Amino acid sequence: MTKKQIQILRRVYNDIINDDLINDNIKEDFERFFGKELDIKNYPSQEKFNKVFLKLFRKGEKNIRFVNDDASHLILTNEDGYWLFDIKHNIEEKKCEHFIYSFDRVCLRLHDEFNVDSDRIIELIKNAVSDVLGLKGVVPAYSNYH
Repeated sequence: MTKKQIQILRRVYNDIINDDLINDNIKEDFERFFGKELDIKNYPSQEKFNKVFLKLFRKGEKNIRFVNDDASHLILTNEDGYWLFDIKHNIEEKKCEHFIYSFDRVCLRLHDEFNVDSDRIIELIKNAVSDVLGLKGVVPAYSNYH
């Protein structure tokens, strides 16, 4: 299989395992037919990913740096002081203006943890920001420059 075919199969597999309406037999058949190509035993469900993402996010919460006085813009860093997440809220409109994460310190760390391609990690982060952090409608972005 080509790399592109495997990426497509992984996306289909993710849709299947996260859809409660799909019969478990179909999920098992998919795993039996494509499990070897997709390395499914190490492939994260959104639920498993959310737990690891939240743990990483909470580490950053211990090291918050406020950019302005009203606490609407904050940067979460790791224990070494390197930024992980940059979050800016519009307090008046009660919405998140941006959610930026470090590609090197967040995306690549999660990539190493789950051994899946960066595109998949980016998709999982987007879902986690919406589902776990409750920032619906926010499209997280990544950067290395901060």
